[in-house]
Amino acid sequence: MKPVIYLCPHNDFHFEQDDASCRTIAALAPDYEVVVGDRMMVPQALAARVEVLFGSPGKAALASLPNLKWLQLPSAGCDAYLDRSEYAAKDVILTTANGVYGIPISEHILACFFALMRFLPKYRDDMRRKSWVKYFPHCDFEGSVVGIIGLGDIGGRLAQKCHALGARVLAVKNRPSEKPAYVDELLYGEQGIDAVVRQSDFLALCLPSTRETTNILSRERIFSMKKTAYLVNIGRGTAIDQEALVQALRTGAIAGAALDVMTPEPLPEDHALWQLENCLITAHNSGRSRGNQAREVALFGENLTAYLQHRPMRNVVDFQRGY
Repeated sequence: MKPVIYLCPHNDFHFEQDDASCRTIAALAPDYEVVVGDRMMVPQALAARVEVLFGSPGKAALASLPNLKWLQLPSAGCDAYLDRSEYAAKDVILTTANGVYGIPISEHILACFFALMRFLPKYRDDMRRKSWVKYFPHCDFEGSVVGIIGLGDIGGRLAQKCHALGARVLAVKNRPSEKPAYVDELLYGEQGIDAVVRQSDFLALCLPSTRETTNILSRERIFSMKKTAYLVNIGRGTAIDQEALVQALRTGAIAGAALDVMTPEPLPEDHALWQLENCLITAHNSGRSRGNQAREVALFGENLTAYLQHRPMRNVVDFQRGY
């Protein structure tokens, strides 16, 4: 019997047996059977034949696949899949969908920058009250300083957009690399973060969830920001000292924040963040796009071809680093 490529739909990630996506994948791997199934539990009769899985399997599913060799996630984040003890198989290759979400998330961040600086949430509230009030922006976006912490796919695409709109772009990376033309200054490490946080009119956190990124925007850093600065976080809620952020927003230590990620999620109804006029909350939704699945299938197809030809694959996760 043929080994199995198992596709498990989840949220916006849809497959139907023998749809166009499945046929595309099957054509790339004629020696495999392509099966669409439940992400939480793989049928027992099938489990031993699953060699490749594309989706977000539950823990019980992972524990039932003794011959799994490669797991391709449909997400850019992988923190829920870093514990090797949860896999029945040993030495599984884990890859992410890094590169799929840069377009929608960078657009979301830019939308938040403009919504905050032009007071659009306040105008919406005033509209409901039929209240005619005018607000005065702190700055123009063109000529402002945009700080980006994390210059991966999402941060890189954001940098390109901000540069094209005339902003000065400062970015922080974990590891040294050549400075892209759309970044005015590329910095590294803790000192780089401190410098970018202090100078930015608009600050975006585009970071994965790792031990190193936990609380990276500490109380000290939050209160070192400009009083006129805006913050957007699309990575993980754990990157920010959330209680310090609440205090900073309440006291006007910073002008505003847009949070697509929080701690915990969903945010409890009685949490202080809901009550802050200068805070814009979205439900971990910045990556949603009708274009995602086509990009995901294209990435999986590229990686599947590389896997079958024993060539290096894209977005292979280092389990120690966490990304």
